[in-house]
Amino acid sequence: MLFSAISYAEPFTILAKSGLNVRKEPVSTAEKIGNLPFGTIVEAEMNYGSDTDYFKRHVHFSEIIEGKRGFWVKITHGKIKGYIFSGFGLVGDWVVKSSDINNDYRILHTGQYCDPINYDPKLNWYALTKSKGKLSLTKTEVTLRLIHEFNENDTLGKQNDSWASFPIVVQTNQKDTVLYLIGSKTTLAEGEISAPFVAQKPDFDNKEMFLFPEQTYEFFCGNKTYKFRAFENVRLAKDNPEGYVKNYQIEIGTDNPGEKRYNLSQELQLEKPAARHCIYKTPLLVLVGDINKDGLPDFIYYSRTMTDSCGVCWEHHLFISNTTNPGQPFRKVAHELNCNCIS
Repeated sequence: MLFSAISYAEPFTILAKSGLNVRKEPVSTAEKIGNLPFGTIVEAEMNYGSDTDYFKRHVHFSEIIEGKRGFWVKITHGKIKGYIFSGFGLVGDWVVKSSDINNDYRILHTGQYCDPINYDPKLNWYALTKSKGKLSLTKTEVTLRLIHEFNENDTLGKQNDSWASFPIVVQTNQKDTVLYLIGSKTTLAEGEISAPFVAQKPDFDNKEMFLFPEQTYEFFCGNKTYKFRAFENVRLAKDNPEGYVKNYQIEIGTDNPGEKRYNLSQELQLEKPAARHCIYKTPLLVLVGDINKDGLPDFIYYSRTMTDSCGVCWEHHLFISNTTNPGQPFRKVAHELNCNCIS
């Protein structure tokens, strides 16, 4: 076995969907002393140069297990001390933790990732697919492939610096175009979804998806007409030299008397004046449809960092309706963040 003479404790994320065995010795036939679930972060004894390179890629492989190349590494997690096979994880923190947001639901996209993924294997996963102009929800299997799982026969497996920045690939078994992957604690009904609005792809030149101040987008869902409305809020601010602060805002509601409109601005993290949002045309409404089939609209917003520099991040905000809470019928339940991580 090849181990560094000088090792340092590095965070290492276990990405085996069914968990990973910890063994007493660095060999697959050794005694099992524990099993750590997906997303567990352990302290791994590794050394840059002999175990991993600058991009945290493995630089040597002792064997291949279930198609994953790696080596045995000594780890510590609480009272557990032993060895795991490195092919089933990545150096660093690679999983979004569960919270009020990203608990009952998660949202993912297929393709390459350079950020922690918003994935939990315990959830029911569905693909939002578009075929022949219709939106459908289909239960699907989500597969995570890691950089050291690819080989010379895989196009994405070339060991180059560009690929090194994207060590995870999310795949599914779907043949139709997958717009988004939705994870849910509860079982969702499969089949065609009533979808008043579905964008092919977020595009900041498409004005139909961005609402300028006082512009509205109306749609029909269930037995009601709903309306997204953008506006600019102005409030007095003594600590501001101009004496006031402007904020771009978005709300959704109906025109029915007595029904409250729901402001999305805080959950969409809208803090800038309308003029700046108009320049970058963000956030964009990319999907409206009854995902949980409760007669109320669910929707996805897509936003980006308002900068022209290379440090750009993209976010997806998933809102799911809730018929049991009339005071808050629409709630942000999942948030996915992706950044420009190309070295």
